[in-house]
Amino acid sequence: MDRLSHTSLLGGAAPVSSSALQVARNAMEAGFAGVELHAANGYLVNQFIDSNANDRTDEDGGRRQNRLRFLGDVARAQVEGAGDAARVGIRLAPLSTLNGCVDADPDLPARLRQGAPLNVHERETLFGGDARGLTDDPALDAA
Repeated sequence: MDRLSHTSLLGGAAPVSSSALQVARNAMEAGFAGVELHAANGYLVNQFIDSNANDRTDEDGGRRQNRLRFLGDVARAQVEGAGDAARVGIRLAPLSTLNGCVDADPDLPARLRQGAPLNVHERETLFGGDARGLTDDPALDAA
């Protein structure tokens, strides 16, 4: 219950605020080329994505598409703040200290925009020494 993604905090509301937007704006005004949304390694967005950390029962919990909603909200705010989607990167980790993280589809941004199904995560193929796994997930148009 100590994670910010728990429904007992903030009255169950997702902790999205104008800060994601303002951070991107500040970075652009300071002359940075872009910003990176850290959605891995137990940080807040990763807690929403992770099925073991996110035990919400509302629209931000349960199914993978629901757990990805917060990532989409924050990413859209950062794109708005940066003024260009090409200036926003998202760091995902298919494996992290939190188990159950979403696999990074090669076309994940397009899938999220379109509400398309995500590729099935095959943990046994990750970092297995051959080309299977993240490198051969079906592309969105083939799915």
